[in-house]
Amino acid sequence: NTVSAPSIPSPKLSQHWHSSKGPRQPWIDFAEEFNLAVIAPVFDQERFGAGQDRGAGYLSFIGRHEFVDSYVLRLVLSAQRSIDMPPNDVLVFGSGAGGEFAIRFAWVRSGLVEHAVVVSPDAYVFPDRSVAWPYGAGAVNAQVALPDGDIEDRQLRAPLPLYAIRSGVADVIVGVEDTRPLEPLPGHQGESRVQRAVNWVADVNAHSLEHMPRPFVASLQLVAGVGDEPSHLIPLAQANFREWLESATPFEQLMEEVRALSGN
Repeated sequence: NTVSAPSIPSPKLSQHWHSSKGPRQPWIDFAEEFNLAVIAPVFDQERFGAGQDRGAGYLSFIGRHEFVDSYVLRLVLSAQRSIDMPPNDVLVFGSGAGGEFAIRFAWVRSGLVEHAVVVSPDAYVFPDRSVAWPYGAGAVNAQVALPDGDIEDRQLRAPLPLYAIRSGVADVIVGVEDTRPLEPLPGHQGESRVQRAVNWVADVNAHSLEHMPRPFVASLQLVAGVGDEPSHLIPLAQANFREWLESATPFEQLMEEVRALSGN
């Protein structure tokens, strides 16, 4: 069986849509509308701060005592048990640095995240083995301090096949006028958030089209009249989630189709 590959969508241009509420209240209202639980991880300096001695910070997923995705997973599983949440129905949102985290979490915890929307991240993780994590798929070595005081060497590696699957769960929203020059980063092309968003979506979609019998295609939404103001884009992120919640095909159903097409 064969399927025709979907075309990579062009960036969608939207008008400026501003929320007058604070950053937290819109998500509380949204969760109540759809009967969702909100989990907001806190990464303190003592356990997850960057440092050369034990850890590289939460954006690299290397905490001082554990990998950051393991910590977030424990929070999610605890919530699922306490309020009887269904498994594997996790939506992830982040803006700025939180957007960087959301993309990486959706990748390394591919069996958990159903959909992610990110707003104005500075950096991404690319499907490139020649670039070390967190900007690419290359392995990185880290030291983690165990509770008994011992130091354990660990390796964090992001598998590329998962990237082909999970890239399609991520939708990126960036303001058209967000053109402030950013610090150069390994694996990145482009000097601004707009340029990097365009390049990342193109790269991950090309990777998925190459490796998947039914590709998962990421999308990019560029919003007119918005610069370096991620909070102004929250209503659009919620509209994206709302559309997904009301019309989404369950991820497990998609995976069954992929396995059938690939003969596995």
